[in-house]
Formats: sequence, structure tokens, C-alpha cells
Amino acid sequence: MALCYAPFLHRMVETTGNYQLCCVAKEYDDGKYNDWEGEDYQKIRKHMIEEKELPDTCITCKTKEEYNQYSFRHSFNQLYERLGSPSLDIQYGTAWEVPISFDLRMNNLCNLSCRMCGPSASTQLVKEAEKYPELWPKWADEAEDFKSNKFDVNYIIENAGAIGDLRLLGGEPSVQPEAKAILKELIRIGNTGIGLHITTNGTNSNKEFYDMISKFNRVLIVVSIDSWGKHHEYIRGPAAHFPTIWKNLNKLKSLPNNPKVMIQQTVTALNIFDFWRLRKNNDSVCELMSNLATWPDKYSPINMPDRWKLRAIEIAKENNGYESNRHIFGQMMKKGNPDHLIGISKYTELMDSVRGQRLIDYFPTTHEMFEDIG
Repeated sequence: MALCYAPFLHRMVETTGNYQLCCVAKEYDDGKYNDWEGEDYQKIRKHMIEEKELPDTCITCKTKEEYNQYSFRHSFNQLYERLGSPSLDIQYGTAWEVPISFDLRMNNLCNLSCRMCGPSASTQLVKEAEKYPELWPKWADEAEDFKSNKFDVNYIIENAGAIGDLRLLGGEPSVQPEAKAILKELIRIGNTGIGLHITTNGTNSNKEFYDMISKFNRVLIVVSIDSWGKHHEYIRGPAAHFPTIWKNLNKLKSLPNNPKVMIQQTVTALNIFDFWRLRKNNDSVCELMSNLATWPDKYSPINMPDRWKLRAIEIAKENNGYESNRHIFGQMMKKGNPDHLIGISKYTELMDSVRGQRLIDYFPTTHEMFEDIG
């Protein structure tokens, strides 16, 4: 028995082509996971079998579970059982000797320009970085490495028969040719009983893409929505037209294979003072899952000054938005570094001027905090 089965089953591929342990551990782990049989994989597998507590790299799941929230660890442990509880192996993961679960973020092709992302996650932000390099000063150094480190989708296609669980993210998977190529191959070989997880921004009702998804039996579609109405468009960029996203959300629920559709909300320093409004206004009957952003540092509520953390809790309590989000505020109250937010006011003003938006018109309390921090 293992504390978490992710290291034995799962691989995450970033848009740079690099491998990570999983999507939530990567921010706290400096391990090298490009080699499935490598030293760091073996080290974490050994810990999961022999130790009684999760390692520090698993802080996100530990925090969620402290507040009785469903964690990624729970999902991987359920996957292990669904796959028949294969025997574990320190070197190879399982008796199958290959990963059977993938989280694929194969490139940065995306139609949105989310403020908390970066050019490595969005081609729209690449355009913005090239036109306004002062917004994304690190991109000039990262661009060449990013271009030269592409993930080979043929590896996945050639081993499609071994996949038992597949998560497609982006960029935006509904517009990625590579995502479509993998789905076509899975359909061609009849491997449609896998667990298929799609995370989408919900702006695109691509018929070809969703016709393919409807051929799978176990589908979870997660739509990223951070705030209600125009507030969401401020965070995710002007192209994130909220009425279209909400309309597409209901379309997804009507696919013939009856997929499970969820809303995933990212809570940042931008929406921390009223993120709970989305839950109050959610009339879609879709389950809403809120996650606190721990990266990038300048947008993580963990790094807010304590007086503003307490103000966020106070506002939530005044509006009956606290109890259902205790896990968010609990994680927020962990010790951070407010120095990471120094300069956020000028940075936001610069991005606002480029995008024709004003923070104060959408999140006035956040504007007040940014002005206070400087």
C-alpha cells in the first residue's frame, strides 16, 4: 500500500516538454522526472511505500485534506483501484513498467491571455510579450529553450493502447492538433473506456473535438472559470467572453455520453475578496471546485500582507462566503512573503493600459490593496 499512487502510475508533461511528478506537486518539487526509471522517481516511490506521512512536496493535497476537501491524491488512489491494484515496483512503477496515466500540456496554443499564466502557456501571451516585453521580461531568455524542447506526441500515439487515464490541458486542448490526434488514435484502436479528463477555458465549442469526446465512456470536463461575469473577463483576458462560456458550459452537459462537467476556479490575489460570488451565482448545477493559486508568486494570496488576508476573511464572512471556502482561507493564512507583491500596482497598471481595462472597475478592494502594497 502506498500513501499516493501517482508516482507509480502518472506522468505530467509541461508545455516546455519537461516531465513533472504531477500538476500540484511541481511547484514544490525540484526533482528530475524526465526518466521514468530515474533516481528521483525511485526516491519518491520509496517514500510513498515506506513512510507514514506525505512528503513536503505534497503540501497542496495535505492542505485540502485537512479541510476535508477532495484532493488529487484521492483521485490517483481511486485510479489505482480502478485499474485493478497492480503490483508496485520501485524502479518501473508497476508490473506494466510504463506510465498508464498522463497529464498532457503539449504546447502553449491557446486563445486566451490569462493574467496569472505566461507565454509558455499561451500563444496570445507570446504575442503580448513580443509587442510589450516589459510585461513579460523573462520571456526573451525562455523563448529559445521553449522552442527547442518540444514534446513528441508520437510517443503517446504509439503507446495509446497502454493508457488507462488521460488528462488533456493546455494551452487550450480543444484547439490543439496534438490533442485531436491522440483522441483519434484512441478511438481507432477502441481504447475508449479510459478515464478521459479535459480541462478547457470553455470559449470554444469545437464540434470535431467534442464529437470525438462523446465516443468515450468515462469523461470529466473541467471548465476554468474564475469569477462571475465581466470579472472573469478581466482575469482571463478580453477574449474570455463570459456569456459564451456559460452557454458552452450547458452545451457540454448535453453531450450524448453524459460527461461529468465541473467548474474549476483559480483563486488569486485578484479575486480573493469576492471569488465566492461565483459559487453563489452558479445556476448550472455543475459542481464548483476552488483552488488557491500558489504560483506565480505575485498573484498568490499566500504572499498577501496579513492585514489584507484578514480583510478577505472578514468580507467573506460578511457575505456568507466563508464556511464553504474554509480550505481556501486556511491555505491563504500559511506564511508567505509579501515582498513578492512589491511592484504589483505598477505592473497591473501597465497591463491594464495594454488591454484597455482598469482593475478598479472590476476588483476595487484588490486595487486598494495593490495601491497599499505599492
